[in-house]
Parts: sequence; C-alpha cells; structure tokens
Amino acid sequence: MGHLQQDMRTLSDPCTDDMIFRECRARLISNKPTLADFDLRVAKLDEAWINETRELSVPQVCQDEMNQILRAYKDYARTENDILGLLESMDSEEGTKRLMPNYNGASG
Repeated sequence: MGHLQQDMRTLSDPCTDDMIFRECRARLISNKPTLADFDLRVAKLDEAWINETRELSVPQVCQDEMNQILRAYKDYARTENDILGLLESMDSEEGTKRLMPNYNGASG
C-alpha cells in the first residue's frame, strides 16, 4: 500500500497555476508509466486479497474494509486512465476544444 500511496502522490496534480494547458497536458501524460505501475499494483493487491480470503477465515468487518479500500483504488485508477485517455486524444486544437468539457468533468 505504501507503493500505491507513492504512485498516487506522483499522479496527483503535477501542474502549477502558471502553466498553460499544453504544458500541464504534457506533464500529466508523462506520468503514464506511473499510472501503469499503479494499475499493476492494484491488480496484484486485489489478487492477493482474493487469495487471502479463500485460504483464511477473515472476519467480515475486515473483508468489508479491505473491499472498500480496493474499490477506492480501482475507482481512482479508472478515473486517472479516463483522464489520460482524454488528454492523449487532445492532440489538436479542435480535439482539445471538443473534449475539454469531458476533461473538466472527469478531472473535477
């Protein structure tokens, strides 16, 4: 989980207030390897948790809490992947104008 938190810190908004959108977009896209690492770590954690609950008797309260944590990580990863996909699609001025409302909704 420490690695997941580290990835989340890297993925958190790397843009500054004085950046233009093009610079911010480039910086966010450059975090693609970190997002791939995050996705892999979440998948491995999910797999390990499934195996844990199959092999051991885990109290329901623990299962509920861990399932909630995993769901939050998966939702975060899905949102970040959606945002990355939008940013990568904004490869022209027309595409940026067309997709900006979707980006603003997803990143908000």
